[in-house]
Amino acid sequence: MIQPARQSRSFSLPSLLLALPAMLALQPLQAGSPTTLEKNPPVTFAAPTYPWSFSAGVTVRSIDADFHLSAPALNLRGLGLPRGAGDIGLFSGGATRRYDNGSVGPDASAALLPGAGLRSGLGLTQGGNSYSEGRSAFTSLPLSTFDFYSHSYSYSSSLQSTSVDVSDSDVGVGPYLEFSRRLVDSPSLIVDAFVGWSYVETSHSSGQRTVARQSVFQRDVRHTYSYEGIDFSNPAFGGITPPGFPNASGMVIYDAQLYNSLTPFPIGIRGPRQTDRVTNRLYASYYAVTGGSLDVHLNEIPFGVKVGRRFGDLTVLAELGGLLAVIDYDLSAESRWYRSSGSLVSRQSWQDSDADVKMGVFTGLTLQYDLSKDGRWFAEAHGTYRWVDTAHASAGPVRVKIDVSSWEGGLGLGYRF
Repeated sequence: MIQPARQSRSFSLPSLLLALPAMLALQPLQAGSPTTLEKNPPVTFAAPTYPWSFSAGVTVRSIDADFHLSAPALNLRGLGLPRGAGDIGLFSGGATRRYDNGSVGPDASAALLPGAGLRSGLGLTQGGNSYSEGRSAFTSLPLSTFDFYSHSYSYSSSLQSTSVDVSDSDVGVGPYLEFSRRLVDSPSLIVDAFVGWSYVETSHSSGQRTVARQSVFQRDVRHTYSYEGIDFSNPAFGGITPPGFPNASGMVIYDAQLYNSLTPFPIGIRGPRQTDRVTNRLYASYYAVTGGSLDVHLNEIPFGVKVGRRFGDLTVLAELGGLLAVIDYDLSAESRWYRSSGSLVSRQSWQDSDADVKMGVFTGLTLQYDLSKDGRWFAEAHGTYRWVDTAHASAGPVRVKIDVSSWEGGLGLGYRF
């Protein structure tokens, strides 16, 4: 009896090789579903970077000026103060002596003299203050005393200075420019290096201030010159000018020793004599008014770094750096002296123009907002505080400290490239 043969379960090598491609084709289905990658495809953004930028706009800056005002002492020589004729001295022959109230000189006539020898001891007067002595000369002629005078004036002064300090602040508006180079540009950090320039100008004034008072004292020396002689206007003499004396008001004896030795009627004529009297008084009071005006032209070159990050279209940057400041100034000063009555006595003016170069530092904040889709155009606003060494100016009695340290702000438009 013949039995049927059993089928074999083994696979031959050729059949395995033929089946391998099909197995590999099915392997991704076993590892996972392709729909996961389709839902979360990898996305990368390549934002454009513009390393350079330029911006320009308007800056606002405050500048302080501290004035110190005083006044020069009043020049007494420039006041035209009277000095007087001085000490004229007594007439003793020769040239005529001219006093404040008259004169005594030669050319005496001998018409009324008993002897020609007396002519050399006489002089003629014009003016003068005369008074009768109650005595007689030349037999019965009334004897008078003539007083002439002159003055010598000298002056001294006392200065009371009340110097004044005045502060004045002004706000200047001007242009600014800035160039920047981006050093770091990432989603979380931006670093820029920059250099800029700005310019503002301001005007300052102290106003007119009373800064000094000065009192002038006068020393008056009154010189009195007394002569004895005959007053032609004396009623006892007759009130008539004798012939030969048409321009004379009297006749004086300047050489009493000679007269007393020669006259047959000696009555003890006294010779000319001089007396001085000194008086001191307040002559005048004055006050001084001083004022100053200042124009400042400030050029600054800031340089430093800005660090921040971007928030969408807005970029926020903190900035820090140094600066070079050129402080150009024109200072005018004037002092006036017035009498206490208000009339102008003297006026002086001074000028000073110069430029100081100072170093400083600053810190602040900048905001930039993109105006175009590609980020090239942007608007910016910034605010900084700037510390700068003070500058000093002086003109005559006016000194000024120029302080440019202050807050500064600006608005502008920029372009990246």
